[in-house]
Amino acid sequence: MRLIVLCLFFVSGATGLVLETVWFRQLALIFGSTGWAAGTVTGAFLGGLGVGSLIASRLADRLNRRLAVYGGLELFVGLFALASPWLIGALDALQYRLLGGAMLSAGFYAAVRFGVAFAALLPATLAMGATLPFLARAVTERETAIGRRLGSLYGVNTLGAFAGALIGGFALLPILGQAASTRVAAAAALTVGAVALALGLVLKPTAAPAAEAARAHDKPLRPYVLLAFFVFSSGFTAMLIQVAMTRLLAIVLGSSVYSFTLTVAVFLAGIGLGSLVYAFGLSRRVSDYLVLAVSQGVLAGSLALALLLVDRIPGWLYVYAGTDLVGVPSIFFVHAGFIALLLFLPTLAMGAAFPAAMRLIAAGVSRLGRDVGWAYFLNTLGSIVGSFGAAFVLIPNLGLHATLVYAIGLAIFWAGAFSAIRGGFLLRRRLLVAAPLVLVAMLMAQSLPRFDLEQLTSGMFRVGLAKKVAAQKSKARSTLLYYRDGPVGSVSVEKLGDVLSMRVNGKVEASNRFDMPTQILAGLLPVLLQERATGQRAALIGYGSGVTAGAMLSAPIAGLAAVELEPRVLEAARFFKGVNFAAESDERLQLVVGDARTVLGYSALKFDVIVSEPSNPWVAGASGLFTRDFYELMRARLSEDGVYAQWVQLYEMSAEHLRSLVRSFRAVFPNTLVFSTSERGVDLVLLGRAKPWTLDVGALMERTARPAVQAALKKAGVGGGLDILALLAVTDAELQDFVGEGPLNTDDNGLIEFAAPKDMLFYEEYAENIVDFHFSVERGRLLPLLTNLGDTHERRAENLARIALHLLARGRTDVAYEIASASRKQAVVALADEVQEVCELIYLKPREWPPLPNGWLVSESKGEGYLLLAAGMSLDQNVEALEAAMKLMEDDPDPRLRYLAGALALKTLQFEAAEKWLVVLAEDAAFRAAHPEVDFFAGRALDRQMKFGQATRHLARYNQVRRKLGWPLAFLPEAAPADAPVSPDDAAPTEAAPPLPE
Repeated sequence: MRLIVLCLFFVSGATGLVLETVWFRQLALIFGSTGWAAGTVTGAFLGGLGVGSLIASRLADRLNRRLAVYGGLELFVGLFALASPWLIGALDALQYRLLGGAMLSAGFYAAVRFGVAFAALLPATLAMGATLPFLARAVTERETAIGRRLGSLYGVNTLGAFAGALIGGFALLPILGQAASTRVAAAAALTVGAVALALGLVLKPTAAPAAEAARAHDKPLRPYVLLAFFVFSSGFTAMLIQVAMTRLLAIVLGSSVYSFTLTVAVFLAGIGLGSLVYAFGLSRRVSDYLVLAVSQGVLAGSLALALLLVDRIPGWLYVYAGTDLVGVPSIFFVHAGFIALLLFLPTLAMGAAFPAAMRLIAAGVSRLGRDVGWAYFLNTLGSIVGSFGAAFVLIPNLGLHATLVYAIGLAIFWAGAFSAIRGGFLLRRRLLVAAPLVLVAMLMAQSLPRFDLEQLTSGMFRVGLAKKVAAQKSKARSTLLYYRDGPVGSVSVEKLGDVLSMRVNGKVEASNRFDMPTQILAGLLPVLLQERATGQRAALIGYGSGVTAGAMLSAPIAGLAAVELEPRVLEAARFFKGVNFAAESDERLQLVVGDARTVLGYSALKFDVIVSEPSNPWVAGASGLFTRDFYELMRARLSEDGVYAQWVQLYEMSAEHLRSLVRSFRAVFPNTLVFSTSERGVDLVLLGRAKPWTLDVGALMERTARPAVQAALKKAGVGGGLDILALLAVTDAELQDFVGEGPLNTDDNGLIEFAAPKDMLFYEEYAENIVDFHFSVERGRLLPLLTNLGDTHERRAENLARIALHLLARGRTDVAYEIASASRKQAVVALADEVQEVCELIYLKPREWPPLPNGWLVSESKGEGYLLLAAGMSLDQNVEALEAAMKLMEDDPDPRLRYLAGALALKTLQFEAAEKWLVVLAEDAAFRAAHPEVDFFAGRALDRQMKFGQATRHLARYNQVRRKLGWPLAFLPEAAPADAPVSPDDAAPTEAAPPLPE
């Protein structure tokens, strides 16, 4: 029967962990993901467990058929689980009423949140907390078996929770979603309850022999106060370690849902196995006080070792990334191995200590339920204090390292205290020996070396970054300017050369160089394209470096509410004052520390613009800001003509999941435009609204003419309003074909949250998606959207021609040709003709390119190598000809050789080499005069290198010479010009090249 009970309690642990995970996720959607929110919800859950165990302590020894009671408790948990989606969902309306449309003070709101979550979860947590006292009393018949029974029950239940963490995090939630996972867990709980209830009703209850119960009072007096403090302290210490190590592992392994799942799983596995080691290996052979002393010593020593090893994990991940083993599921085994390296011994020690302490507290079988209930209550109470203390006191004020050193100090203290106890009595002689040893050990713990913060925050969990670093011959060391552990994440600012980068949990979230176009345009695009010219009320999700906020404030908006989850980010933003337009000093800015769901979702305000620029969707917590449900919440906060802007990445994500993200956005905002923040860039900005889109060219030009807006756009590499139009990648009319049919990303299924961390592993494969997105389909047809182009045909033609030029300079050749054609239909504009001709030059196939003037190779009789080069070119053997040219270049400095080599490199798709040789020659006026077609080849090489602005300049210059000389656009063999060089005078263009955006 005991084996059956253990199996039931194993399943009970698994179902309890799955339900706990689902309920925490659901409550996070209501209360947010701030440190206070997570802490109060955790405290509410643990509080229910503690109260449940306390109530059970009064009943477990009095009631018969305790197994049937356990079955009834499990049945109740299952029934509550079935009803929980509706019960917890009702808190959404209650939350709005409590807030009253405005944020309450942090402390008061935390108290309200705790009370609401505690009340919502109380029925289920009471039942869960009561199970251990009832089962412990049900399966224990004699005093000598107390330790073994307690250890086996606690261990098996914890191992069940370990299984629940893995099954829930890797199977149920990713495959079924929250609602279905809840039903599965509820079914399992109901099954356990039914079996236990049936067994409890069928089997006859057994009572402990009266004589044995009486002997319990003859044992030596135990130091119950000391043990009570230890049970409380063990819960406190365990929670300190769990919170701090989870945060540390999020830095070195990434903040994905899988990293958190594996951390919880390893933590539970160690505790469960430690309890079983005590139950079956130590409970009858070793003194319980010795178990406590040794376990606390092992806890202190192994935790100190973990502190020495944790900052080496990024280096090991770097080595792993260079192997052929990277993939799923190997990455999870590697991560689990690193977590176990740090946590297995500490948790094993904790797992052995708790049942040993409960065994000492238990006075006998007759009061076992009471004693176990009280011990579990005190342990849970310590866990609650530890959770709050770690998240809101120790980590934010002392840091992760000091918090863990504090935990080591507590373990050392208890190791010394229990080593001085023998036979249940505290011996003064032993205490005098232990005290100085404890003091020395604590001093040694204080001297543990600090983390190598640069290594710790290097972000090597991103396989792409690790491989990039591996490809470098030597890694340049950056200078760490700032590092603080906050209540939600650890924030650092580093400087490498003149590049500043802000990291949160090891991931770069902002910089003063590479991210500038995205940071600026994500904020400015919706402000500039919203219909209201002034007085807009805006909101920003994610403050980061402050660049986005500063860019938005460069426009004449009425106010900006910027919501940031981690307060340390606001501190770190001061390092970006030189590039964030002094956003923090603008009176229109309101900084709010909190979660966007609670700050904006339950606000009574309406906004004209909301910009969402959170972390990547694979980051747990941030992933909830990319779901259809969140977009619906935000749409309710927009004014009638309001615009919602969402940053989306192209990198480290499969095309399927990118489409799912955009599809989810468009399901809420049916009129959507997709902008790229740079030519063929890796960042997109989705602009969605309820009304169909039109682009008022006149208004856009007027708004971007403001000096402050111009300064912001210049830092983003954008020349003005027309340049903004050139960044439009996909229009709403084309978006349906792009996204297609498929699943949406919702709060329930967490599709991207579970899929995106795996996508990161295949960054090389998915890097092709960036090219595919920009090149596979002709997109971004602007013409139907453009309005207010001018009141005359000539004015409209001129504006269209200028738009076409900006499109061309941004690499949008197809759309530029279309706009130029529309311009020519309005009126004769020379610029439109030139744009069309440059577009046609880009369309030319290699056989239509200008012929290379290679006759001099033979006429000057330079030798056999030159004859081979000429022959290779004549026979279109470009690879062989390029090899011959490169060999000749070693001894002959003739620039014509570099010219031929560059053109041949272009034909053989070696674009970087072609650019290197051709661009220098094209800037040489004398050489260009003799060989004007060098501009064509240089332009084509630059175009293939995606340097579109430079390419346009070269091609436009060649086109003007071509016009002057009467050369055709496409050269066919029968129309090839003579091989004679052109004089500088003949090659001079008749007019300047068309102006291009800066």
